[in-house]
Amino acid sequence: MRIYNAGDRVKVYMYGDIGDGYDDGLTASEFAKALDEAGGKPVDIHVNSGGGDVFEAHAMHTAI
Repeated sequence: MRIYNAGDRVKVYMYGDIGDGYDDGLTASEFAKALDEAGGKPVDIHVNSGGGDVFEAHAMHTAI
C-alpha cells in the first residue's frame, strides 16, 4: 500500500490481495492506519486486487 499526500487530498493505492494470509496481503488495520494518517482530508482510494479475505475487505469497507 502506498500513501501520497497530494496537497488538499490524500491518495491511497492498494495493490495485492486482501488479508495477511498472502505474500503481498494488505490488512484492515494497515488500511485503517492509512485513513487515520489522512488527518480528515478527502481520500482517493485506488484498488487493484485479485481477491482475498472477505472479512478483511468488509473491515476496510467499515473503516471508510
